[in-house]
Amino acid sequence: MYFGSKRPKLIYDTLNTNLAIWRTERQRESWREPKVVDNQQGFWTPSQTRDGTCYFLGRVDGQVGICRSKQVEGAYQPAELLPEPVNLEGYRNVYPFISSDESFLLFASNRPGSKDDYGDLYICFRDDKDNWSKVIALGNTVNSDKQERFPGISPDGKYLFFTRWHSPPHHHDLYWMDAGFIRELKKHLSFQV
Repeated sequence: MYFGSKRPKLIYDTLNTNLAIWRTERQRESWREPKVVDNQQGFWTPSQTRDGTCYFLGRVDGQVGICRSKQVEGAYQPAELLPEPVNLEGYRNVYPFISSDESFLLFASNRPGSKDDYGDLYICFRDDKDNWSKVIALGNTVNSDKQERFPGISPDGKYLFFTRWHSPPHHHDLYWMDAGFIRELKKHLSFQV
């Protein structure tokens, strides 16, 4: 399991309590001691592919946005900031969820067209040459006049989970729905080259 935390950690021999990505493994009836993932720039909402590539909110060269870090021989490589159309400059692009086969990315953004100033949920597809499709809003079925965030797909690919802000502020409810619409969206997309 990967998670974000401010728990104290030693990084490069310095005690640090900034947000960071941590990893732990299930061991029979308990969990192993968590260890910080040393990809240097990642700090929040990790999501991992089947081959170990990690997507997360991070910072690269002073820019905050959705990043990824490939795992090579068990070690995470330096983070790379995803290009447009995923990270739209001047807007919040946050809370990524990558599919296990890395074919699509769900995330929240307050880009133009969002119904809420804090953001709605979007999807972007990736081809096998690492090209990204245009970003598609998840529409009225998912997005509302309130903030939606923290998307995720069940391991069997059948259900979408996400949260929605409610009053008073910072109170969230968890929603779920059939994720079959993702296959339909993929049929009508074009890739940026």
